Amino acid sequence: MLPLDTIFKQITQLETVDSTNTFALERIRNSAESFDVPWLIVAKNQTRGRGRSGKSWLSDQGSLTFSIVWAPDDSAAQIDLSRLPLCIGMAIADALRSMVSTTPKVKWPNDVLLDEKKCSGILIESTAALSRLGTDSSPHVFVIGIGINCDVDTPQLEPIAAARATSIACHLRSDQDGEQEDMKSQVLFRVCHEVMRTLNELPVVLQRLPIEWPRYCFLSGRMIKVQTARGVIDGECHGIDERGAVIVRNEAGVWQTALSGE
Repeated sequence: MLPLDTIFKQITQLETVDSTNTFALERIRNSAESFDVPWLIVAKNQTRGRGRSGKSWLSDQGSLTFSIVWAPDDSAAQIDLSRLPLCIGMAIADALRSMVSTTPKVKWPNDVLLDEKKCSGILIESTAALSRLGTDSSPHVFVIGIGINCDVDTPQLEPIAAARATSIACHLRSDQDGEQEDMKSQVLFRVCHEVMRTLNELPVVLQRLPIEWPRYCFLSGRMIKVQTARGVIDGECHGIDERGAVIVRNEAGVWQTALSGE
């Protein structure tokens, strides 16, 4: 695979930052300087990582936290990108597959799991930025925030978090042993390549999403409860529809869907 500086037009490496997504958004919205996309922002330490719905992302020295700033080209600009988190989750799962001894799964809508525990989360935000982007490709840019537990000391986390979280080191294949920093570099390299491949081929990836999703889906066949803006829906998960909405069949046999929720 090609070096990262051949697939990103701009790379920013930070020692400490509150959030790589916040760093990117503030500069996109407020800076008078132009910037190039795709733009990779990597932080060694992140003090206030953010997840969906205002949740925080807990990170330590064993965490990998980064954001990819991306603008759709003409082929993807008119596409409904609400399914983008699912596609990015699948890309992360593909990147980790050859490194771990278990099969990575994606939990709708934005988590990647190893052995039923979370090892990665995704937060995608967008903002207008054409005046400084130097491109006519899209009226918006997307900031794709990714957090991955590479070698996190889960026993040191709060009990609730520790029960739900894992790290790549806990599932590393024997032929993948190495130092923590080397592992983080390998994960960053592999994930960035898979994510950029997905973004570059997004129209095709979205078209195939309903076909490919079943082999990644963690929730299929499980009883779930989804908190939506309209209330709670619960029942057995039956995958997703063509829009990326989760499909649920309740005890009364009624089919329901949700495009977003917790």
